[in-house]
Formats: sequence, structure tokens, C-alpha cells
Amino acid sequence: MSSEFDQLVDAIADAARKTFLDLFSNGETFYYAGLNIFEGVCPPTACAWSYEALERVAPSDRPWLKWSYADSPYDCFKHEEYFAEVDRLFFARPDLWEMGEADFYAELTLRAETMVAAMARLDAEGLFALNQPRADIVINVESQPPDAMNLGHARRLNPPEALTVWLHEADTGEVASAEEPHA
Repeated sequence: MSSEFDQLVDAIADAARKTFLDLFSNGETFYYAGLNIFEGVCPPTACAWSYEALERVAPSDRPWLKWSYADSPYDCFKHEEYFAEVDRLFFARPDLWEMGEADFYAELTLRAETMVAAMARLDAEGLFALNQPRADIVINVESQPPDAMNLGHARRLNPPEALTVWLHEADTGEVASAEEPHA
């Protein structure tokens, strides 16, 4: 990979590590942690959900909020504090909307892959098993609005047992099966 790719991965991993370590220090039991990017043009933001936060925000009469990044009290958690360098690097990248179609998708893919690599690095470090067993939390890199890449990222980043509930509940259009191996 290029040094440019590695620089982005390093910055994203550093920011996400700080964010999730800070967030996970609250002792809650998390079932989702991810990086979100809006239409590929904005820098990524971190988001998470815990069962405790879900109970506070989305009582049983509102189950559809369980996987909604935008409704999480932890959406963009301390973004200004931890993601300044990531923001700087992303805003220095070419403007996607000024590119031809092939360059647009190549740049969009590069951005998503840097986030996937950063989340995979943090997973390998054991970050997502701090407050719960790793199989009990789904990690992902998601584009907003949702697209087909979200499912592919989830399959690459998670052990199959972590995806069973998410595939069933998150309206992925997939049957609750997670046969593809964890990256």
C-alpha cells in the first residue's frame, strides 16, 4: 500500500482508538461500534451503541433505533477532540464531486478501505473486547446513506457469530447467516 494510504489508516486508527477507549471507559456493554462516512465526502465519524444507552434512548416500544447511528447518544463521540487530524487529511483529498465516475469510485473505495483497515487494526489489538466478548459486538464501516458496501465491510470485520443478530435486525436485506470468515 502507498504511504498516503498508510498515513490515513494510522490517523484514523489513532483517532478511533482514543475515541473508543474513552467511550468504553464508561463500563457499558457495547453491541455496535463503527466509523460512518456521509456519501464518501465527509471525514469519518465514530459511533457506538451500548445496551445501557439503548435502554435510555430507545425503550422497547422503539426497537428500530437499535442500529441507527444517527439516534445513538454516542454518534460523533468527541469528534472535535480526537478526529482533527483525520478531518485535515480527508479535507486535503481531492473533491469527489469534481471527479469523473471512475476516479470518484476509486477515491471512494480508497477512503472506505482506510477505515476498514483502521477498524481491523483496532480489532486485532483487542479493543472491541474490552467491555464484552468480541462475538457480542458488531464493528463496521458504514456509508450514509447505506449502500451495499456496508454489508461487505461487516462481513470482513466480524466473526460470523457477531453478525447473526445484526443481519436479522438491521434490515440488511440478508438472511441471518454469517458464513464468510472474519478478516
